Amino acid sequence: TAVIGISKTFTTLETCVNFDEARKWLDRNGVPSSERSFAVTADLEQAQKAGLPEENILKVDEGIGGRFSLWSAVGLPIMVAQGEASFVDMLAGAEQMDKHFATAPVAENMPILAALTRIWNTCFLGRSGRRSFLMTTVLQNCRHGCSSLKWNPTAKGMTLMVTLLKLQPRHLC
Repeated sequence: TAVIGISKTFTTLETCVNFDEARKWLDRNGVPSSERSFAVTADLEQAQKAGLPEENILKVDEGIGGRFSLWSAVGLPIMVAQGEASFVDMLAGAEQMDKHFATAPVAENMPILAALTRIWNTCFLGRSGRRSFLMTTVLQNCRHGCSSLKWNPTAKGMTLMVTLLKLQPRHLC
């Protein structure tokens, strides 16, 4: 068992409180948190102030954020949970999409078409909905209970908000 605290600044209150509680839980259960706690952050000093030894801190660049985070050390928990092979497959898929975006003609370019569709829907049709593309069969069942996904901006970052409804798949985007 290990705990990985992820915060660019390592000062976000909720993150720090949850990380501290998880470390206390390890200690209460006979697992030395000093050995089994890790941080992923751009601020090594703050993580060390939280009691983590330098060898347990993975640094991310200050400029990495938002949707690019998971390709950095921030993706470590995903790799641990899904396994290295699955994570490597995901990275390969992301690389394929990056290459597609960089080389495909505009008329066939999925990210450009998705962006243009969003602009059209928002600016000309007054719709605020967004399309989510599930790019792996592992996630294919998510669409059955997920009616909307949206990013909810907060003072410290973004949170994925998921609205679940009991609808038949034909009613979903």
